[in-house]
Amino acid sequence: MFRSIFLRRIITMMLIVSLLSAILTYILYSWATVQNFGESRNIEIFLLSAAIVSVLMLLPVFFAARQLVKPLQRMNSVARSMGQGDFSVRANTTAKGEIGELAHSFNDLADKLSNSISELTIERNRLREIFDVISEGIVSIDLELNPVYSNPAIYTLFENAKRKNFFTEHLQLIPFEEVWQDFQKCIDTGSTVERTIDLRDNAYLVTIVPSFDSNRLVTGATGFFRDISESEHLEQTRRDYVANVSHELRTPLTALRGLVEPLADGMVRNEDDRMRYYGIILHETLRLSRLIDDMLELSRLQARTIAFKTFPFDLNDLLSELKAKFTPIMNDATITFHIEYRSGPCPTVMGNPDRVEQILIILMDNAKKYTAAGGTITISTELNEKKDIVLVSVKDTGQGIHEYDIDHIFDRFYKADRARGKKGTGLGLSIAKELLNYMGETITVQSDYGEGTTFTFTLKCVHGTMWY
Repeated sequence: MFRSIFLRRIITMMLIVSLLSAILTYILYSWATVQNFGESRNIEIFLLSAAIVSVLMLLPVFFAARQLVKPLQRMNSVARSMGQGDFSVRANTTAKGEIGELAHSFNDLADKLSNSISELTIERNRLREIFDVISEGIVSIDLELNPVYSNPAIYTLFENAKRKNFFTEHLQLIPFEEVWQDFQKCIDTGSTVERTIDLRDNAYLVTIVPSFDSNRLVTGATGFFRDISESEHLEQTRRDYVANVSHELRTPLTALRGLVEPLADGMVRNEDDRMRYYGIILHETLRLSRLIDDMLELSRLQARTIAFKTFPFDLNDLLSELKAKFTPIMNDATITFHIEYRSGPCPTVMGNPDRVEQILIILMDNAKKYTAAGGTITISTELNEKKDIVLVSVKDTGQGIHEYDIDHIFDRFYKADRARGKKGTGLGLSIAKELLNYMGETITVQSDYGEGTTFTFTLKCVHGTMWY
């Protein structure tokens, strides 16, 4: 009739207790009747016997109930342990009936729950490992704008950004108040918010996406931060390059057009004027040709499509030849020209002599351009034994370079003091730097405005040979 073992046990226990109570009560009541105590006395004895029987039945009822409740208590203890994160405990499945079946079902549920949590933990750790190694900064916040996760990259991403308030925890993590406003907007609207932060030396791309639960309710937001300073710098360089190329090409072309049109229309009839025009046209054509050649050479150097060999050579001979070439030119400009060997004759150095000569000519032309008559230009060499290199310097006593120009002096088409109208393509120093980079050398500049400028580059020594 009853399929439940648990229910049958309860009913059986109730029947047994009721039967025993009735038997004991009957026995005591029969004994009282035989003794003929009287009706009122019999009722008292009957009630007393019922009370005694009830007390005597409490003990078996207690033990019977305990046997029924004990497995449930064990399962409750297992459930509490699992709730605290211990998924290794299991319920006792030795009990029979519904208790045993409940234990089996409970253990199956615990196994599935443990496997699910283990898989989620693995996925979470995998995502955390990915987030920890990527270069983008990541910050997750809750509805109260409190950070709940941040990867290591976020702590180095804004190192160069100016922080407005060191006492605000939020601004210590992300030092832009507008970003925290974007977080709030993302949470309020449940939509993605993007922003680009442009600073003087850095630029950042910010993307904030909302987080949802299973009911599509917003639970927070996650911000992704990328440093786009380099790409912005490259884009700005590209724009500047196009603008500079257009400007540098337009100048000689405009001059050529202004000279060719009158000649083509027959407006210049005087032979001397025509020859003067032809001379200017030739000069501007050569200038345009030099500009194109310099642009092509710089592009090949930066793309590493140009090739030249480096080998040991005598720097002393090269400097002697350079002195013979430039002394008349400097005398015509009334500029004093010296070559100094501060550490004595130079040892053999590694490089390409033609390219080193090209670098020195670029630096000499640059020095001559900005040095007034009566000034001095000096090429000096010095051996650095600790680093095993020769330092070659070109120093002038010209007008010098402003401090806001010196960081850009090697940029393409950059000309310090443009207002003075100095001639040149603005590519010479860029070519010199790229040539030295190609040979694995470095170049630096020091200047005091109004006093002069010194360019210094390095050449590696070659052991075992000394030239005198």
